[in-house]
Parts: sequence; structure tokens; C-alpha cells
Amino acid sequence: RACRDEIFSAVDQMLEKIEIISLRAEHIEKIAELEKICFSTPWSKEGILDSFKRGTKFLVAERLGEALGYIGISCILDEGYITNVAVFPEFRKQGVATALLKEVFSLALENGLKFVSLEVRESNKNAIILYEKLGFKTEGKRKNFYENPINGRYAGTRRAHDGTFIALVCITILSLHQVIGIVKILRPMGESREKCADFFLCQCPDIPLDLVF
Repeated sequence: RACRDEIFSAVDQMLEKIEIISLRAEHIEKIAELEKICFSTPWSKEGILDSFKRGTKFLVAERLGEALGYIGISCILDEGYITNVAVFPEFRKQGVATALLKEVFSLALENGLKFVSLEVRESNKNAIILYEKLGFKTEGKRKNFYENPINGRYAGTRRAHDGTFIALVCITILSLHQVIGIVKILRPMGESREKCADFFLCQCPDIPLDLVF
């Protein structure tokens, strides 16, 4: 029963598309607000703008015009460093961070980056699980790296030559596009959520819901 309820929720989210767009001026205040929610040493509006002017690429996830979260990546020659990933609490576990990271991976491939790297608090287990599902490998850990509160640092890297990961992302995207297209046809025709959920299970049995959504 719990699994079916999770699928119902996932189907509803599929019908409300998450869009990933480049940072606009009107996003900066909202991102600064999100920084205060998520981080003990948040970036200010001025800090975000300064980083943007120095070349950091910021992407914002939106649904129906509402900002859900954002990601930043700084590219130095052929290397990519994710500055921050943040999602508003009410939109977590809905695939927002996954969508943002996949867009960064596409950006990395387009720009010929050799790797994409990030750092996160060791206590943020959910984030680390997601990163590793998406192909990041542990590069190192350091005790007592962060302050307020004191916590260790996890560093992870996803390298461009990881062909298995690239194939996984491509298969996932193609499968979801097919499923979303058919679900969008079925729902307006009056098909029940149960039938849409059953269709998803039949078509994408090997794609974990927490990875996709």
C-alpha cells in the first residue's frame, strides 16, 4: 500500500514538469533566502551576484514559475566544481536536486569537463546517498572541516570517463520521456491514477523512484 501511494505521488509530480533555467536577476533574493535556510554560513545576495559576475554558472529549478532550488558550478579550464546545491524543504524528495545535477552533467559534457566535484557535510547522509547514486565517487574525507556546527567534510567526484554512469543517465532520461508522454495522454482521457501507476511500474521497473523523483 505504501509503495502504491508513493507511485501515485510520483505520477502527480511527473505531470508538473520541473524546468531548469539559468539564473535571472529576480532569482537572487530567493536564492539568498534559501541559503539562509540550508547553510550555517550562507551566501548573501551580494556574494551570489559577485560569484555570478566572476563566471559561476547558476541554474534554478522551477515549477509553474516557482523557484524550488538551485545549483552553482564554477568551471576552471576543464574542471567543474559545484559550489552549492540547495532545495527548499517543502520541495525535497521530489527529484529537484536530481534534475539540477543532471543538468550540470549535461553542461559538463557539452563543455568537455574532465570531472565534476563537490563537497558536503558528512552528516548530510541523504545528499551523499543521492550523489553516489548519480555516479560520484568518494575522493576524501576530513574531520572537523566545517564549523557551526563542527562536522566532517565529504568530497566526491564524478569523472567524464565513467561510461556506465553516462549510459544510466541517458537510459533514465529516455525512459522517463516516454512514460511522461503516455501518462499525459492517459490522464486527460480519464484513466485513473492506479492505471497510470501500474503503467509506470511495467515500463520502468528498474528505475528507483528516489533516483528519478
